[in-house]
Amino acid sequence: MKRRDTGILGEKLAGEFLKKRGYHIRETNYRCPRGEI
Repeated sequence: MKRRDTGILGEKLAGEFLKKRGYHIRETNYRCPRGEI
């Protein structure tokens, strides 16, 4: 598995974890002038 694939999978799992606990994901991979948040 490549590093990028690992990162994508990790973000997906983290999002599912948070959604199960009542959080709402408003944006993913948001970029601003100083970089990604």
